[in-house]
Amino acid sequence: MSNDSCLPYSGPQTIDLSPVASLLVDMASGALRGLQREKPGIDMVAAELASSVPMFGVKASISADVYTNFTNWHDLIMKIRTLRLLVEKVAEVLAESEAYYEDQREIAISLIVMAVRTSAQRKDESIRAAFEKTLTYNAQTAMKAVKTRRKNAEAKAGDEGEGEGGEAGSTQSGGSPEGSSPAGTP
Repeated sequence: MSNDSCLPYSGPQTIDLSPVASLLVDMASGALRGLQREKPGIDMVAAELASSVPMFGVKASISADVYTNFTNWHDLIMKIRTLRLLVEKVAEVLAESEAYYEDQREIAISLIVMAVRTSAQRKDESIRAAFEKTLTYNAQTAMKAVKTRRKNAEAKAGDEGEGEGGEAGSTQSGGSPEGSSPAGTP
């Protein structure tokens, strides 16, 4: 790759979800609403429970099953988050790769269009017909720019027309008309 901002991807090429696959859930749209989510300080809570439950769990009436569920879910969440980081990085790399290769493809199309136009001008104008869709496709950005410039010019012309009429009225009278009160007073 010739661009210094593009480096070959060197991360994982496969992501193994098998350690958590049987525990993953796919919820219906909107089903996350109402679920309790982690709050700040969960790491301190996990550390406290790890030290306090073995010593005081029975005295505090904490069921061994409940604490086991807590530790299992906590460990599972950590595994899921590790995998999620990988998936998010891979998704980022895929999106960036897609954009990079779209750009490269668009450059190739531009070169093809230049070759067709040059051949049409120098050799045979009828060659354009064989590449009509390609020429039209490549011209979309330029046509959009022309429309935008035209729209902006029309808007500017409309604003200047309104501004001139308003300014002309106030300068002809030499400022505020006699008998009118200063700005901001009745």
